Amino acid sequence: MVTESDLKGMSHEDLIELAVQKDAMVRSLEAKIQEMTQENESKIAKNEEEESQLAEHKDEEKMKEDDKEEKLAEKKDEEKMKEEDKEEKKKEHYKMSESLPSVELLSEIQALREQVQSLQKEKLDAERREAVGSLLREGKVSPSEENAVNKAFDLKVQGDDTFWNMFSERPINSVVPMTQIGHGASGQEITKESINQKIKELAKDKGLTYSQALSEFRSSNTQEYLKAYGV
Repeated sequence: MVTESDLKGMSHEDLIELAVQKDAMVRSLEAKIQEMTQENESKIAKNEEEESQLAEHKDEEKMKEDDKEEKLAEKKDEEKMKEEDKEEKKKEHYKMSESLPSVELLSEIQALREQVQSLQKEKLDAERREAVGSLLREGKVSPSEENAVNKAFDLKVQGDDTFWNMFSERPINSVVPMTQIGHGASGQEITKESINQKIKELAKDKGLTYSQALSEFRSSNTQEYLKAYGV
């Protein structure tokens, strides 16, 4: 280190040389300081960049984790909804199965329906026999027309009473007049009226309809019936 006494003993040229050396040293120190400063700044910038990248990476990881948790929660909610829907469908199915009639009940219902249908048919048959028998008793139709009258009655039940009216609106005794026809083996007069009376008595005695009694009388008293009606 150069002291003040050393400076006093130095020449002007030496002083200039010393000043130049100092200036060079100062420049060298400034350069080193600048280099160190730039290096430090570069390190700081690099550290900041690394920290920023690390922070971004952490943010991305956090976002991924959050997204993963959100998707997991959504999946759990979806599975829960499916399970609840499945349970609800089970309950509905159970309720429906409870409300549906059993096989035994269905069988009983079917048997009742068949019984009702059978009763309705029997009722209709009885009404037909009575209606047709009434026309026969009144002489509005002949026994040979009985099948046609039966069909006319069925058509009337179905809503078409044209043919039934054609028979029922005839005047009494217009087709089969109850007049004397002949005599039986016993000498008794045979008329359609007498045959009609016998059929009525047969129906009353045996609890038959007029049509049933007519069929039975016609089968057991064929000759007498033929003498009266000629059919």
